[in-house]
Amino acid sequence: MELSIKLDKSNAKKRPLYEQIRDEITRSIESEQIKAGEQLPSTSALVKKWGIDYATVKSAFKLLEDDGLIRQAPRRRAVVVDRSPRTHNIMCIRWVLNALSVGISDGVAQVCEQQEQECMCFEAQGDMDNLVGLLENPPQEIDGIIVQPFETEGIRKAMLNLIARGILIVQVDCRLTDLPISSVVSDHFLGTYRAVNHLFEQHDCPVYYLGLVDHASSTRDAFRAWKEAMLEHGFSEWGRYCLDMVDFAANRGEAMELSCKMACELFSRGEQTYSIMACDDHVAQGVYAAAEKSGLTIGRDVFLVGFDDLPVCAKLSPSLTSVRQPREKLGVEAARLLLQQLDAKLRQPVHRVLPTELNIRESSVCSR
Repeated sequence: MELSIKLDKSNAKKRPLYEQIRDEITRSIESEQIKAGEQLPSTSALVKKWGIDYATVKSAFKLLEDDGLIRQAPRRRAVVVDRSPRTHNIMCIRWVLNALSVGISDGVAQVCEQQEQECMCFEAQGDMDNLVGLLENPPQEIDGIIVQPFETEGIRKAMLNLIARGILIVQVDCRLTDLPISSVVSDHFLGTYRAVNHLFEQHDCPVYYLGLVDHASSTRDAFRAWKEAMLEHGFSEWGRYCLDMVDFAANRGEAMELSCKMACELFSRGEQTYSIMACDDHVAQGVYAAAEKSGLTIGRDVFLVGFDDLPVCAKLSPSLTSVRQPREKLGVEAARLLLQQLDAKLRQPVHRVLPTELNIRESSVCSR
């Protein structure tokens, strides 16, 4: 095929030659002058035809490949990629049946329905072995997977095997930062940082952290934000204010029971007031129970912020201040990102961080 491209090679040119080549070939592909499946001329032929060097042509082709417009293989001519809409089979794995996981899967299903893609949802039931099994043995027709991963060797190995098999993955809510896999997460750092500073502004006393410290990237981000805020407010011995729920369970009831026990132990210290940042709203509910057992009042003796902003937050008495994360939008963005990668519109891993919002209610504001 012929590539009729006029290049401005003058010293006064406004754009580098490789960008001119990329733009002209892009226009030819989008106008279908060059059709899907056609081979572009060889690099050596274009070097000779245009009177330019190999590096310039190679740079232009690399940009076109990154744009998802062509596909290159060693010792073969570049081929124009077929970008016509295709039906993909998406697998969404829910870790547990809670508001976050359901919101994510609802967002995934919404995008798949809008774009006429196939979506299958599977339950890990809060069991790590189930999650590993689903990653190791996805249905044969699956093209891509959306999953909430945890940092275990089994999950890491299963995800690496999926990559080797050419199955694309998007991590959602938390991510394994050392793997070349796209992700969509909430801004746990900024959400927690704002919440802790809010408690400092209201009460000018140290803020206890009650929750997981090193369980997943999301919990590490939240813990790091709390620690940073404590240091900024002069509490260099922040460790004495950290209540690490190392035995945290996915089960809502067990999480509340453990947080209640730990909060009761905290309240036995007899401090005048307590400010607490809870890692999620279930943990915060355990603090409500502990305050009642200890004869303390939330919003008077205990000031509290949760994370997730579940519907129950507005119904508690007093209502719970909490950081809201966009549950459904996490799924929407994860599905869009995965479909873009499956259509070869994105060639490199992408990491998106969605904003969170601090919803201030009675639990964190002094009622006196």
